[in-house]
Amino acid sequence: MVGLEIEFIIHPEKRTEFLQMVDWFAEGERTEKVVYEQIGTPNCFLWVERCSSISALQDYCRSKKHKAVLGAMDVLGRVVSVNTVAYSGEHTTVADGTR
Repeated sequence: MVGLEIEFIIHPEKRTEFLQMVDWFAEGERTEKVVYEQIGTPNCFLWVERCSSISALQDYCRSKKHKAVLGAMDVLGRVVSVNTVAYSGEHTTVADGTR
C-alpha cells in the first residue's frame, strides 16, 4: 500500500469551509482517506490518502479531484509539505516532497 501525506495549515476563519470540503472529498478511488488535526496547534492538519498500488496513487495524483483538493487547500490555508509514503507491514518509507 502507498499513500500521500499532505501537511497544511488552515486560516482560522476558513475552518468551517475546510471541514465541509473534507466531507465532499471523502468519496473516490482511494482505498482510505483520513484527516488528523495536530493536538495543541489548532487548524494544522495532516491529510492522508492511501491507495492499493503506486499506479493507483499516480492516477489519483493526476486526477482533477486531487488537483481540486490542493487548490482548495491553497485557498483555505497553506500547504506545508506533500510526501509520498510506502507502507510495508510495520515500516513506513517517506519520499519528501516539501512544497
